[in-house]
Amino acid sequence: KPIEEKESYKWLESLKETESMFSDKLQIMIADRESDIYDLFTMPRRKNSHFLIRASQNRLLKDIDKKLFTALEKADAKGNLVIEVGRKKGQDSRLANLTVKYERLSIKAPKNTPKEIKDVSLNAILVEEREFSDGIEPIKWILLTTLEIASLEDALKYVRWYSYRWLIERFHFVLKSGCQIEKLQLGSSEQIQKALAMYSIMSSIILFITYKARIEPDSSAEEIFTKKELKVLYLLTHKKEYTSKNTITFKDSILYIAKLGGFLARKSDGNPGLKTIWLGYRKFYDIIQGVNLIKHFKYINT
Repeated sequence: KPIEEKESYKWLESLKETESMFSDKLQIMIADRESDIYDLFTMPRRKNSHFLIRASQNRLLKDIDKKLFTALEKADAKGNLVIEVGRKKGQDSRLANLTVKYERLSIKAPKNTPKEIKDVSLNAILVEEREFSDGIEPIKWILLTTLEIASLEDALKYVRWYSYRWLIERFHFVLKSGCQIEKLQLGSSEQIQKALAMYSIMSSIILFITYKARIEPDSSAEEIFTKKELKVLYLLTHKKEYTSKNTITFKDSILYIAKLGGFLARKSDGNPGLKTIWLGYRKFYDIIQGVNLIKHFKYINT
């Protein structure tokens, strides 16, 4: 059936929509395997509009008797890259050492496509984790892009960009599961837009403090919290007054926040997750609002 009637048409619509919104800006659509659609490869695009997607189909190549995956696997390694892999169920976050290969390849149009649909040339990147511990699902990505690869640095940059997708997924996890944005019962699109803007800021804060605590655990908590907030946080979790002798690191402060959200902090628990940090942050924010209201009680009682 026509591409317009398929669910996958949303990827083409998304690209068109962003082109109309940012006509004078460089735009790059980064997407997962669901977007491996030949119609997306051949659709008309502006010169400053590109895509970087993960391949799911082992497509036939033009001029060589190989398929996409085989051609890349037999290519020479060009370099290596270390990236952070987000925590999965049963697996902690980790660093992965990836071997990187890339080639310019011509992909044949699928069978039964209209004659006007031509073959297309794309840059293809293979990144593969060859050394990994038992129980770890190794990374193996094949990426397709219209972006130019003039050097190894270009290829490494594009792999890093794709690797950031998991952070975006975590952002939406907080927005949906923590803020429960989909359950808001608002009366107009304007109200929805305002709520989405507010909760997006809150979700970004949760994401920032969660991963900063892991990347820079020993940095000062005063980078994000005021002294008053730290005093309240310390009192809530330690049941005693905070003094200047008590140094609170960023990791400490996020642990205290997570405990308010139900995190038990057992040795086997690892780092607190986004959900407990969100629950703790929301509770802490409400408490801070109450503390700020106390100084106005004299006006309420008159």
